[in-house]
Amino acid sequence: MRGDSYQLQGQGGGVVINADETVTGKFRSMLVLASGDVSIESASIVDINGAPISVSLGVLAAGTVFNGVFTMGFITGASSQAICYYE
Repeated sequence: MRGDSYQLQGQGGGVVINADETVTGKFRSMLVLASGDVSIESASIVDINGAPISVSLGVLAAGTVFNGVFTMGFITGASSQAICYYE
């Protein structure tokens, strides 16, 4: 595993998600390219039944970067788009 600087710069590669698409993997950050309603899920944080916790971040403007460790990214809204960078 490389250091945080390497990961936060997206040097592990990434995947583009368009409106109403869902991606799964081990992600470190998300860059919103076109404003949309963003949701994430983390397999490392579970509820009392062992199900992953999903969180809606609300509508994020283009250029917003969200950093953290998450396993699923979802964006909705006409023409919305984001890049999820791998861990």
